Amino acid sequence: MKKVLQLALLNGGLLFAVAGNSQNVYPKEKFPNTFSGTGSFAGDIGSWTASEVGSGILSVDNNQFYSADNSLRMGITSNTNGPHTSTATTPVYDLLTISCDPSPRSVMVKYRLYFTDLNDAADFTFTINASSTAVPAWTNVYSQTATQLNVVYNTGTWYELVLTLPSTYRTANFRLQFVTSKAGSSDENNVLCIDDPVVLDPAIPDFSGTPGYTDNAPAGVSVNDVYTYANVATFPEAIYAEIKIEAIVNATLDNIDNNNPDAGVSQRFQPRIAPSPQSMNANQEGYFQFAITYRKVSDNNVVNFTGLRYRHFDIDGATGTNFTFRETGWITGHGSFLVNAPSDLTDGGNVVSGGYTWKKALGELSEHTSISLDPDVYYTAVYG
Repeated sequence: MKKVLQLALLNGGLLFAVAGNSQNVYPKEKFPNTFSGTGSFAGDIGSWTASEVGSGILSVDNNQFYSADNSLRMGITSNTNGPHTSTATTPVYDLLTISCDPSPRSVMVKYRLYFTDLNDAADFTFTINASSTAVPAWTNVYSQTATQLNVVYNTGTWYELVLTLPSTYRTANFRLQFVTSKAGSSDENNVLCIDDPVVLDPAIPDFSGTPGYTDNAPAGVSVNDVYTYANVATFPEAIYAEIKIEAIVNATLDNIDNNNPDAGVSQRFQPRIAPSPQSMNANQEGYFQFAITYRKVSDNNVVNFTGLRYRHFDIDGATGTNFTFRETGWITGHGSFLVNAPSDLTDGGNVVSGGYTWKKALGELSEHTSISLDPDVYYTAVYG
């Protein structure tokens, strides 16, 4: 997927970053306590509830079936015949903790399956439900039979299941519910082990590395030059980024990426541009236009994201004795444009240029000297 950005200014400065909150909203559930039966038990993130219908197994332990650490075990064993249903419900996750980010979330679950006889497990199902309301109203988000899950049958290794949930689940009352069900009777082991469930932020590209460079002109920085960043994302798969210069107007590139060592800054893509010529005696607007394309490391194919977000940080300026400059950002292809409140940015309206319709954000006229002030001078664009 290619997205196009124009970065403009009147004098010079650090301009923008493709970045965001890439931390987990909550830690992985490591099941520090043991439990068996029906009721509630304490986990890393709060209190779980568990229930079962029929005679089976519902426990948190490391007793059997490849579980070196504590995991949630659900199903039936050779001396607990079906039919049987086990249900385990997570604590409440508050997914409204990060401002200016309407994105969906991903859920990652590690699981292992153990069946003494897979043929006898044909009516065994594993289901994940989700709810976004204070009084849970469950909706199925994943359901597989034992036969469909055969990829991890008796392998002794964990399989990572990643689910991307729509933004409608982004509430203060999000829950997950894990259910295993055995419809018929059996004298075999049909057991599912679940570990490390976690709610994740969407993967955020990390531009902290040194880019490769392809110079498509005789000398200097020119239109069509390409900078390549390796492994800007590794979850759910390895991705690299190509940054192509599509246009240069009244500007020069001082530094393609100022990797400031300050925490939370080096991960951003931060080109430093300056006016050209610098000997100005009247207002001058200049810009670099970049196009960013993400590709899979495995086959170089373009990655088509759903719900891609772009964040432009540190859009400020400065006023001196005989000059004023203001950083601006132009974006195209977006579905919505969000700022924190209150914001020091000014809406510059829509501009038609180079065959695109751009949304223009005007920065503040004073210098912001710390990343702690970023929330006052940044916006998030959500692409349609």
